[in-house]
This record gives sequence, structure tokens and C-alpha cells, in this order.
Amino acid sequence: MLEYNEETRVHYIDGIKVPSVSQLLPRDEVWVDDETYEAARLDGIDRHSRIERYLDTGDTNFDLMLEKFAELVDKRKPGKLLLHEQPLFSRNHMFCGKPDMLWESETWDQKRSFGRSVKHALQLAAYDILREENGYGSNNEWWVAVWDGEEWKMRDVFKKYQDSREWFLTLVRFYWYYAPKQRTRRVDEKEDQLREEGKTQE
Repeated sequence: MLEYNEETRVHYIDGIKVPSVSQLLPRDEVWVDDETYEAARLDGIDRHSRIERYLDTGDTNFDLMLEKFAELVDKRKPGKLLLHEQPLFSRNHMFCGKPDMLWESETWDQKRSFGRSVKHALQLAAYDILREENGYGSNNEWWVAVWDGEEWKMRDVFKKYQDSREWFLTLVRFYWYYAPKQRTRRVDEKEDQLREEGKTQE
């Protein structure tokens, strides 16, 4: 059974809590103040929401960003939109993810900036693993889309990092190698604590 809690963003496969793609990726250091970070986060949410609305309705509502997005899709011709912002699960590797856009012949992820291509390649590699396992087919067309305020810019993140699928699966293996031990340690520590509390009460 596959479960996804939208509020907590916790994913389960057959009752087992599994990590998301974002949890498995290396974390970036943030060198901005809290106010700037929060403004960027909200802007990212707004852009994603507008793209989702367009993909659901086909209506740009005279929004320049969406009109240019429609032009981008028409120009690139990535094929039929298979899904967007829907959780996918991998029973083979026990992780989950929520791709921005899976097209028939390409996978797109929307970002505020191009940032670290190697991390983006790992993320889209994860989505490719998910799309293949879920019957949507694998491809090597992994693209990051960035809106610069006037135009959409696209970057191919597969070309430079073609081993990203295996790199990502290594991250998954590390997670499942260490996670059970961490849980066991926490249980042991809890039992030790209870024993100490029992001694104190005596």
C-alpha cells in the first residue's frame, strides 16, 4: 500500500516510512538571512502554483511567465504531459518523489536559479528511476527550467552527469544501511534511560 500525507509530507510504502528525494540529496549551506530566505521560498511556491494552474487548465490568464512557458512547451515539443506534482513511489529501492513535470520524452524541474547542476542531476536521476518503475519510461532528457523575469532558460543536467542514476542509488543504499542502526540506537538509548530512571526510583 502506498500512502502520502500532504500535510506532513511523510511517505509510506506498505506501512514503512520511506525517504523523499529531497531528504536523500546532499544539503546546501544557506548563506542568506532568514528574511531573504523566506522571501525566496515563498516566491518559489508562487511560481510552482502558477505553473500547476496552467498545466491543469491551459489558461495563462495574461500572466507573462505562463505565456512564455506555453511558448517554451510549443518550441521544445516534449510530448504529452504524463503527470506533474504527483507523488511516485519505488518499491524496488524504497524511496519516493514528487516530480515537477514528466513529459512523454523529457523530465523538467523548475528552479529559481541554475545553482549546482550536479545536485539537480541527482534529483532528476531519481525522478527518472521513479518514472521507469511506474511505467512512464526512462529517458536522458533531464532539464532544469529557470524563469529570469523575461524568458525561460533551460539547462540539460544529464549530459555532464551521466552516471547520476547510480550515484543517487548509492545515496539510497547509504540511507537504508544507516537508518535501521540509528533507529536501533535510539531504542537502546530509550531503554537505557528507562533503566536508569528505575534505579533512581529504587
